[in-house]
Amino acid sequence: MSGLHPPAEDDFAGASDPAGAIQAVGAGGHAIAEYFVSEVLDQQPPEVAGFMLDTSVLDELTADACTAVTGRHDTAALLRHIDAAGLFLVPLDDERTSFRCHHLARRLLRAELRARDRTHSQLVQLRAAEWFESNGDVRRAARGYLAARQADRALTLIQDRVITGFLHDPALPAPPDVSMIDPSLLLDTPDRLLGLALDLLLSGNTARGSEYLDLLERVSPAALSDAKFMAAKALSFMLNGQAADAVTTALAARDIPERAQSADEWNALTSIVLLHAYSWLEDFPAV
Repeated sequence: MSGLHPPAEDDFAGASDPAGAIQAVGAGGHAIAEYFVSEVLDQQPPEVAGFMLDTSVLDELTADACTAVTGRHDTAALLRHIDAAGLFLVPLDDERTSFRCHHLARRLLRAELRARDRTHSQLVQLRAAEWFESNGDVRRAARGYLAARQADRALTLIQDRVITGFLHDPALPAPPDVSMIDPSLLLDTPDRLLGLALDLLLSGNTARGSEYLDLLERVSPAALSDAKFMAAKALSFMLNGQAADAVTTALAARDIPERAQSADEWNALTSIVLLHAYSWLEDFPAV
């Protein structure tokens, strides 16, 4: 390991997946994955390799988060060891107590974690989800529950707290993986489908979020008289560049009588949509 140096961060800049990252440096994705596992991961002591695999489900590596995910109580020492060994950690503070894993290395580690033991991978994701939820990061918690195949827990969180989570931290997490969810099965629980659509919109999957809203509208035309649905629809219009429609729909949401009983978060969402849409329309008095 003494002669192995991690690739420079810029080598993989702009890559959205391991294969794309590898193409950026002129190699094949499968080849570099095999190289990473055999020449980096498998060369570590078992406890270090296991730690690297398990903590790959975390965006930010701190001793507390790593303890929650791995169950180990020597996580601070392990983080210092991995940092000193140059194993793809990027420090996030001057004290070097908080890190993130190099983006490409993290993707490779997560893929290897799933490939080695899917059941254990789901357990680690569940621990991470519970850690995120306990710390108020409901959007990442929901993604962890989905990865752990616990869709009911994920949808409950999203339904109740997706806007709260967004207002608390607007930074975009990855869109939720909805591959295991059939939206047609959520039509009997429209609040869940609405929450999921909104989470998709807020995290960048505008097409899928808009699709779910359209499905809800087709099956339940009464949604057009629901202030929460109209606020989400206004957001969809705004994100799709339809500023005038966003304003019209947001104003309609504000005029629905039930808005007075809506949660403050939904009212805040309507105001955010109007602020941005009026700005795009250069209606500065309205802003």
